Amino acid sequence: MAHHLFLTRVWRTPVTGDRVRHLHAGDGAAPPPPGGGSLLLVPPPAEESVWRLAEAGVRMPAKSTSFGPKPLPRQVVYRFAAQRARPAQPARPRAPGVRAGA
Repeated sequence: MAHHLFLTRVWRTPVTGDRVRHLHAGDGAAPPPPGGGSLLLVPPPAEESVWRLAEAGVRMPAKSTSFGPKPLPRQVVYRFAAQRARPAQPARPRAPGVRAGA
């Protein structure tokens, strides 16, 4: 509602580029908007609402369905059950006089 009512109709602000910033509760206190802009605080949607809208084919605005917790940046997550064991590779012959690990 905030996306459609306030941003596009009341403030007539395009929801592209750097004119709109999305902050999360984990970001701490929101800084004052630069240049006397506006700050709109909205609670996250309930998960049931997100599912109901998705089943109806409704697309929600960007970041409105951003739920936490999130993995840390550069964190790799493996699904061990989905991994297949690789067959052992035969050892490559070494040139005469070359030691292992060299």
